[in-house]
Amino acid sequence: MFLSRFIPRRMVAYYKSFNYLDSFKRKINNLKNNPSKYVILLGTPLHSNMGDHLIAESEVQYLNDKLKLDVLDVPTEMYQIYRKELIKLIPLRTYVFITGGGWMGDVWPIEEKILENMAVDFKDNKTLIFPQTIFYRNPDKENDVSIRAKKQFEKCKNLVICTRDERSFEYAKKQYSNYSILCPDIALYHDRLSPHANSKIKIGICFRNDREFSAHINTGELEQSLSRKGFDIVKLSTIADKPVSCQERASKVNDLLVQFAQCDLVFTDRLHGMVYSYLARTSCIAFDNLTKKVSGVYDLWLKDCKYIKIIDSNCNCEIVLKLMLNMLDSNFEYENDNCINFHMIDEVLESWQK
Repeated sequence: MFLSRFIPRRMVAYYKSFNYLDSFKRKINNLKNNPSKYVILLGTPLHSNMGDHLIAESEVQYLNDKLKLDVLDVPTEMYQIYRKELIKLIPLRTYVFITGGGWMGDVWPIEEKILENMAVDFKDNKTLIFPQTIFYRNPDKENDVSIRAKKQFEKCKNLVICTRDERSFEYAKKQYSNYSILCPDIALYHDRLSPHANSKIKIGICFRNDREFSAHINTGELEQSLSRKGFDIVKLSTIADKPVSCQERASKVNDLLVQFAQCDLVFTDRLHGMVYSYLARTSCIAFDNLTKKVSGVYDLWLKDCKYIKIIDSNCNCEIVLKLMLNMLDSNFEYENDNCINFHMIDEVLESWQK
């Protein structure tokens, strides 16, 4: 990890994406042959985080539906390797989109810098950052990351910044001169599964183990309590066993949705553990995490969904299990439960096309 600080990011990108270099070349050639055919989606994942792949798959669906143009999916590593070529090849009239998620702020500073570079590289194009969480550990005190971000985004007069929670939206309005909007996490645009019924009660467990984990629940104690009560526990993960390519993304996302659908209730502290549950129409008890991404999305877009509940403070297992039993005993109505819309982004795209 220490040595990686001194290795150029382009070399790291080559190493990480060695198996995908041929597909990168094909995309570059396609862009050369017909540059006006595409809208550009920058920063999509090749890593194993299936929350990010759900976001990217939903973005492609949204752009296909709204713009009726082919989407050139440019993973972050492809952008790093072919950065100069992409700047030359992408016409000024082409719309550029940057994938959403939770990579703005100082929790993931390297990713934040990459996003800034993408915005500045295409500052003369009409560019939109899909819904993001912007998180700074001390938002009222500037640091090197926040100062640089503000300066970089000031260069981008055509940039629209989408945020998916109230705190991020207020921060963007205060700190950035760009047009900022508040809208749902784009993963909520993804197609949903039909209501389902299982023959045996299964409880899904989907918790983080990285720097954003929740401190609101003792996960080991929760699992032991569930086991003692005789519940069938299913370990779920939004982290795949290995990196996922662009070509594999749709099938891997669908496979994971089916896994969530096979559970009667899911416990999670992952934002997209909650979103996968919503899309699968599976009851969910979510715990907030470090960056407040879970509560930020829930409070605005999912609080009226009766089969999704959030616990945002320290809570003992007895109370959590009581809530679980109440939810399992409830007969939720799944018809007409999708009232989420993306009219704010729709309006941006409409204004671009006038």
